[in-house]
Amino acid sequence: MSNENSSPNNEVSASPPHAENNQLQSQTTDLLTNEQEKLFLAMKSRQLERERAGVKKANAISFHLFVAFASIVVAVLFHGSQLIIWEGSTLHMTVEIDLEAWLWLSVYPFIILVTFDIFASKKWFPAYLLIVIYYPMILLILSWLIYGRTDYETGELFRDILWGVFTVLTIGATLFLHYFYPKWIKSKEFRSMIGAKCFWGIYQVDSNANSWSIAYGGHCCTRRRACQYQGGISQETGRPDGFGEWIDDAGNGESLIGYWRNGVPMAPFRSTVRKSGDVFNAAVLMYYHATDDTFKKNKSKPTNILPARMGIASVECSVQGAFYKHVPEVRLFFDEPITVKDECMESLSPSSNSHVSTTEAIKKCIPYLALDLDSFDMESSAASTDNENLKTSIIISSDDPRGVQVEGHVNEMTGRHCSPSVDKVVVQVVRTGEDGRKKRAGIGRQSIITSMQLAPAKSTYFGRSYDNDISHNNDSEEESKEKVDDGVKDTPDLAATTDTANGQKDELGTSLAESPFHLKVQDWIPVQEKEALVLIPGLANSIAKSLLCFGQFIASTKLSGRIYPVVFGWPTASVVTYRYAAAGANNTRNVAHFLQLMEGLAASGIKRVHFLSHSLGAQSLIAAFTAVDEGKKYSHVSNCFHLSPSFENDKKEEREEKENRMVCKSITLLNPDYPVNEFVNHSFACIRRVCDHITIVGDRNDAVLYYSSVVNGVCNRWKHKNPVAPANARPEQEENQRRFDYELRLGREIESLFLPNNTISSSKDSTDERLLIHNTFRSPATKQYLDIDVIDTTNLDVNLDKVRHSAYNTNPILVRDLEDIILSGRRAKSRPSLLHREGNVYSYSHVPSFVTL
Repeated sequence: MSNENSSPNNEVSASPPHAENNQLQSQTTDLLTNEQEKLFLAMKSRQLERERAGVKKANAISFHLFVAFASIVVAVLFHGSQLIIWEGSTLHMTVEIDLEAWLWLSVYPFIILVTFDIFASKKWFPAYLLIVIYYPMILLILSWLIYGRTDYETGELFRDILWGVFTVLTIGATLFLHYFYPKWIKSKEFRSMIGAKCFWGIYQVDSNANSWSIAYGGHCCTRRRACQYQGGISQETGRPDGFGEWIDDAGNGESLIGYWRNGVPMAPFRSTVRKSGDVFNAAVLMYYHATDDTFKKNKSKPTNILPARMGIASVECSVQGAFYKHVPEVRLFFDEPITVKDECMESLSPSSNSHVSTTEAIKKCIPYLALDLDSFDMESSAASTDNENLKTSIIISSDDPRGVQVEGHVNEMTGRHCSPSVDKVVVQVVRTGEDGRKKRAGIGRQSIITSMQLAPAKSTYFGRSYDNDISHNNDSEEESKEKVDDGVKDTPDLAATTDTANGQKDELGTSLAESPFHLKVQDWIPVQEKEALVLIPGLANSIAKSLLCFGQFIASTKLSGRIYPVVFGWPTASVVTYRYAAAGANNTRNVAHFLQLMEGLAASGIKRVHFLSHSLGAQSLIAAFTAVDEGKKYSHVSNCFHLSPSFENDKKEEREEKENRMVCKSITLLNPDYPVNEFVNHSFACIRRVCDHITIVGDRNDAVLYYSSVVNGVCNRWKHKNPVAPANARPEQEENQRRFDYELRLGREIESLFLPNNTISSSKDSTDERLLIHNTFRSPATKQYLDIDVIDTTNLDVNLDKVRHSAYNTNPILVRDLEDIILSGRRAKSRPSLLHREGNVYSYSHVPSFVTL
């Protein structure tokens, strides 16, 4: 991986080839350069990783356990029962069970129960099933059939020897396939002793300025194949660099289009396995590591004394078809993270001269976040700026008290996203002309055919491009030969292909210059500002695990081209040190790190921010917006944001003067581990003042939050102070610290977010009418519901973990709804996937998985 100080702008500038480059005569040779061999081996390693990792399947637990139970029965029958008949008029029968039978009855079931779940999600699971379940069953039956019960000692020895031999062979084969073989083909020894040319039978290489084509295979009864890379190539290293596309027409090969860095595909990219159609997406994420933990492991007792570190990660995920066991997979762009100056509390951790400010670090990361796969797919030619900003869909909303909003636009007169004086919005339908037509730079997607001029003795058909078939696998050898011998009618060369893309029609008569319709809003100017989406993870989540989970969510949506995803890593500790994590979420050091990140985002040009917190991360988020100074309503983090429209008339002296304030577009709390009473009486007002779109996603059967309620109640009984909002503790809360109190948690008690009409709260915050829902909501007269959207996921039954605590990145219904919240900004009452139940509570319109019609 290249040095972190390398400029990302230089890397992005390595663009796919243009028409004039493709018109160069390609050179055909049988020599494979070192860079071409490394690229070929890298892509074959990806293919090998998919094959050896396998796909995730619903474990046939019942079948495997049935086989294990059958093994126990056979073992007891083989070792145990003996019939003894006494002479005389009376028949006596006894059953004796030897020691080994007792071991089968006691130890073997215990081993199965303990180890099954441990290995179920590991790459060793097939070997585990063979060694622990199937080998014993097969060998028991085999020894019984051969030796019977009369000579079971010899049968036992025979079984033990075979089991040991099979076990050694199975472990050896697993080690070879999963460890030694993948490392061997990547090693220098492999390239020097055998090489890819000999191992895969590479017999021809075509290369020109910006593309390589390799033909291989055809020996040992294998079909001849061809692969190609076309795109940016570094002039310094000769390796793929920038945007490019790789195509392999093998059945288990892949078509990969996206960003390359030092010869390795890095996010953003999209990959499709040719035969199965499985799709992988890779997303770019930024992380802010504000804890002393390592990248992959948390300390049991967390600290956050050291300066924060920042970096960029590439997270590859399965998004369609089979989901593979080796993904999500995270890779870092920088060899070493960027260490940030401790601007808030320098006395705790003196900054080195090599440390940079948060703003500088974010500006260094933004060019990587700005890499957009769609911009490579549809790069415009010499078109005007207006044509580049034309859109095919526009969302116009009028539910904001500040005025009408047009998504992705600012008003031409005011320069703001909202305009209160607008009485009409005119949308023009525009058809871009030939000069303004947007086209794809690189290999065309619409029936564009590429070919290699192969030697007559080695005729091979190298077929179609990314979305279409790359070769005719069903054609016979004679048919393939005819297609080559007939000339280039069916397989035009690369230069003709590019001319087709730039002209009117391809050889199949498909028009590639058809101009689509676009929309343009009169008196509104399109803007290209992206929004930030900040994730605050939950308990026991290292920064690596948080990136994997968040990356799966981003890759499964269309957010990567519209927002900058950021992970805020705070001291999440471990499960056994839950209270330490709760204390770390609310300490001043963690809030200072959060403030430093927000100020850095604002100074870097980010205008709008969405927040997404999971589980205990809600405490870290809400603590940042809670004012700790007595007599103040707004914290330092709150001062980084504009006030919500309904609070804009508050006295200005209550807020500090600050430049570059951002807009908090939405706050979504996923299964929040937060006290209900504290949230209703105080915390909700702290976040509602800066955001008018707050959503809580909860589950009434959340097992994790149930145990959290019990643990916090026990801690209250033993006088361990509740760490939530310590500066705003109420007298009645102090009393609760002296007795057991089953604390209701926000993500589980989702129907409790209201105020009784006859209740006078001890906090003036909760009596503000601006915090309550409007009359448009149906609600009982005895309750005053908070102005918040509560989503009940109790009835969802797919892609949920056993404890029903985490589904935001796997459940398709929830993923699409969260995407709708971020992209459209619609409240729950306007989203079609939700049904209003009562007050501020909604549930999904969802048919259970077991129902069919």
